[in-house]
Amino acid sequence: MLWTPVPPALTLGEGEEDRTWEFLAVVGSSQAEAQACLTEALRLQAGGSLYTAHAQAWAQLWAGCGLDVVGPLALRQALRGSLYYLFSALPQPGIPGYICHGLSPGGLSNGSREECYWGHVFWDQDLWMFPNVLMFHPEAARALLEYRIRTLAGALDNARNLGYQGAKFAWESAGSGLEVCPEDIYGTQELHINGAVVLAFQLYYHSTQDLQLFQEAGGWDVVHAVAEFWCSRVEWSPGEEKYHLRGVMPPDEYHSGVNNSVYTNVLVQNSLRFAAALAQDLGQPVPERWLVVADKIKVPFDLKHNFHPEFDGYEPGEEVKQADVVLLGYPVPFSLSPHVRRKNLEIYEAVTSPQGPAMTWSMFAVGWMELKDPRRAWGLLEKSFANITEPFKVSLAPASAHTLTMPASRLGPWVAGVGAQRGGLQRSHSCGNSHLTLGPSGNRGSGLRRACVLGVPVLTALPLQVWTENADRSGAVNFLTGMGGFLQAVLFGFTGLRITRAGVPFDPMCPAGVSGVCISGISYQGNTLDFSFCEDSVTIEIRDHAGPWAPPLEAELWPSQARLPLPPGHKVSFPRSAGRIQRSLLQEAEAASCSPRTSC
Repeated sequence: MLWTPVPPALTLGEGEEDRTWEFLAVVGSSQAEAQACLTEALRLQAGGSLYTAHAQAWAQLWAGCGLDVVGPLALRQALRGSLYYLFSALPQPGIPGYICHGLSPGGLSNGSREECYWGHVFWDQDLWMFPNVLMFHPEAARALLEYRIRTLAGALDNARNLGYQGAKFAWESAGSGLEVCPEDIYGTQELHINGAVVLAFQLYYHSTQDLQLFQEAGGWDVVHAVAEFWCSRVEWSPGEEKYHLRGVMPPDEYHSGVNNSVYTNVLVQNSLRFAAALAQDLGQPVPERWLVVADKIKVPFDLKHNFHPEFDGYEPGEEVKQADVVLLGYPVPFSLSPHVRRKNLEIYEAVTSPQGPAMTWSMFAVGWMELKDPRRAWGLLEKSFANITEPFKVSLAPASAHTLTMPASRLGPWVAGVGAQRGGLQRSHSCGNSHLTLGPSGNRGSGLRRACVLGVPVLTALPLQVWTENADRSGAVNFLTGMGGFLQAVLFGFTGLRITRAGVPFDPMCPAGVSGVCISGISYQGNTLDFSFCEDSVTIEIRDHAGPWAPPLEAELWPSQARLPLPPGHKVSFPRSAGRIQRSLLQEAEAASCSPRTSC
């Protein structure tokens, strides 16, 4: 990290209404990179073009993607701010040779009292942040997976050190992939990190069909190694005739050393079945034990109460720290009847700690949206807002002239600027035609203004803030994990979008207070599409088609089974219903039947 000096105080002279100071801070993956970025920022600053370069970079990014709703301003601001912070922590799309070192829960922040995890990478990256990144920026998603590939050697050593085969990804991972968690219990027991890593590879494979990553760049090695770890870690129980996974800690860190965490065991199933399917696609042999363990691992279920106990011996009423069992169904693929899904949500909602981390209530909201209970879904989503706090604020209003910016034209390293005015300090993040203005309430960026985001006009008012890990304001700041869960609640919860082998199912529903959703720039198998819906209709438009390799798409509607072609450049609208965006087999067959000598 390199920076320019900041004085202990900023003072306005007598009679001055405002003044602007500029300070630069750059974070890079090496001294050379940081120095190069600081040099670039100083050059832009000296020429008076730092703000312009910054705004142009963000304008280019926002032109390609967005997520907005017709609904409460606070929700819209939180969505825009969350996307901004998440994208700020990612490599800028298109930068050649950029090496991504993963996403830490606090992003680039590093707070006092060891609250921001030293920049270490957890399951937060793979389960909570990755799905959002994948939908909009598959290049950045691949960079995150490449981090896991580069740290596979460390994961192999972790497994060997524990006495097992295959790979055990570190609960806290840094440069080498070796376990760097300061407390052994988490590193040895939170095995579910492996399942989250493989799930990220699975979603990427279904969304991109990027065979090169798996055949040549090491993706298959990761999936294979995790499958081998699971098979060496389980134990056969002759009494139950099931495989058991003993001595683990589930996501609920209030309980350790438990047997058969239902969340972890379902991830074991999912990892092994994806590994087998991927092996077939790649022409690799499928070890028989993979599918045997997947079929015979214990998945705890309480027939009397008709719900999934968190682990063997869990009793209803025991407090849990955070979302755990409720992650089954989404984001973890697992078939549940509506009645069991409801029971899981009801039982664990009542006992989940109100002081738990910020991403928890978003997943409860997704569950209730699956069950078509918009009132309950909205009430739980609102709980997330308790984690949005001072000191910075985010507004959709255009920034006033005196604000300065962060980051600079490159989205990887950050370049910070600070302005001062009567009323306090202010930071601003330009987002092209719309700006994220950070500053205290009552500043010039917080007045009512007419703006338009994704074609939805609204009066902007008081801005929102950044996220803390816990509702009591403790923990990591700025908490990307909480933002990731919150974004998924809208991106996947409101829409019903899921990434599967067969396509992208959708089942849109407007929660209470929201009458429409607009998503632009969804990436799927070489196509870029917009998806929007309101209370009575759905509209899909293929905006861009990467080339001949990108398959033609169609929308299959349910339950009618009607199939609507989705030709590039044409908006296709239909009455709101569930369905699936999928490859158009008919159009692919027609294209394949055309030869250079045949007109089609």
